[in-house]
Amino acid sequence: MPPIDHLSAAMTAHQKGDFSTAIPLYRTALEGDSRNVTAWLNLALALRSHGQSAQAIPCFDAALSINPRIPGAHLALGAAFKDLGRLEEAAQCCSKEILLNPLNADAHYNLGLARQNQDLLPAAAQAYKRALEINPRYVDALVNLGCLHQQQDDPAIAIGCFEQALSIQPDLPRAHWSLARALLLLGDYERGFAEHEWRWRMRDFTTPVWNFPQPLWQGEPLGGRTILLHAEQGAGDTLQFIRYVPLVASLGARIIVGCPSSLARLVHTIPDVSAVSTSRENLPPFDTHAPVMSLPRLFKTTLSSIPAKTPYLAAPPNDQIQLPPSAGPSHRLRLGLVWAGGMSDRKRDVPIAELLPLLRLEGVSFYSLQVGPPSRDIQRLPSGSIIDTAGLIKDFADTAGLINQLDGVLTVDTSVAHLAGALGRPVWTLLQYAPDWRWLRHRSESPWYPSMRLFRQSAPGEWKSVVAKVATDLQRVLQSPSPSQAFAALL
Repeated sequence: MPPIDHLSAAMTAHQKGDFSTAIPLYRTALEGDSRNVTAWLNLALALRSHGQSAQAIPCFDAALSINPRIPGAHLALGAAFKDLGRLEEAAQCCSKEILLNPLNADAHYNLGLARQNQDLLPAAAQAYKRALEINPRYVDALVNLGCLHQQQDDPAIAIGCFEQALSIQPDLPRAHWSLARALLLLGDYERGFAEHEWRWRMRDFTTPVWNFPQPLWQGEPLGGRTILLHAEQGAGDTLQFIRYVPLVASLGARIIVGCPSSLARLVHTIPDVSAVSTSRENLPPFDTHAPVMSLPRLFKTTLSSIPAKTPYLAAPPNDQIQLPPSAGPSHRLRLGLVWAGGMSDRKRDVPIAELLPLLRLEGVSFYSLQVGPPSRDIQRLPSGSIIDTAGLIKDFADTAGLINQLDGVLTVDTSVAHLAGALGRPVWTLLQYAPDWRWLRHRSESPWYPSMRLFRQSAPGEWKSVVAKVATDLQRVLQSPSPSQAFAALL
């Protein structure tokens, strides 16, 4: 078969999405005509579509070495670099595309995306705005520009971007989801929780959509019926919103909770919970269901009506977990410590070296409640800086048992912050510059957790002043006749 016939067959398979067939056919065509730009470019595109971005890059390079002015080729090469996390190379490719075609809105948009992922926010904003000058109806640029303003702790401007995007494309889930988080950050819970329901239409939403035949609960009286309240997103989300169980029970419901096994023993301690299931398979019979993060909307929660009575969780009474002894009798305050959360947002984490001013304070014993790979960070510290409890913790009930034996908890924005707050234990939470919506703005306390105090970054990534403020306040606590009471009182 001549090379042109292999190329034609490859393109036919490519158009059908049959990349496994198209890729070898493109290679065969190139064996007979190694300077065929179309074959090189299409092979690169097929490889990237087939999840082989690293293999696609030399093919893009081959096509561009023959003709460096192929429309869209630099942009496609940039997308392959972005797939691999090579953001600076992706941005350079976008810039080359812009030089060839300054009116290519997609090139400006992708340049903005690369710069935003590099945390080069002014450059990203400039690129998005240029894309919108070229195409004012570029909804993805509007949404990303809004998210950028959210990163800069400017939710009011972000809301304008999201609403403009929705005026163009009213059914865009990502715009609704982003709008929800901006509204909630500003405390507009009525609109925010309504928009929050769009999360289930997001293609990359972290929680699978349920496929239960039973109807979704809409807030009506339950009159003895059984409802399944199912967890979603992270453990912290469940810990925060499981507080609504007594309100659901007051409507006459028998309550089953579906949650990860790490939360099961803890959830069992809630008096109104009849059963806990850790799998979507073989669930007990139920009549209706609701995701836990839909409960604030169903109960029409506002800032003034948050069900904030704590504790609403308790460590299992038969849990025998024991806190290890502190380093010495001079230590007057015992604090749990968590410095890293999950993988979703590393900006929440405090590098453990930044905490050394706290760890050097005389009179405080720090107990690590950190689990997972970050718990190994302790090995980089001077011996005895932190007492490690990771080997004792198998689930959140164990963590709760340890917290109840401490004077308080010092943590970043992670599930342990919610757990300590739900237990009604004193907790100081360290927040990034543009925090998650649930912490609102410019507040040192949380309406969700009366026993929590918030410490906020004054600039993105700047933990030094936060740690210094915590250290100063801990020194005040240690000067008190009763440090444990003083730690709780500084709220």
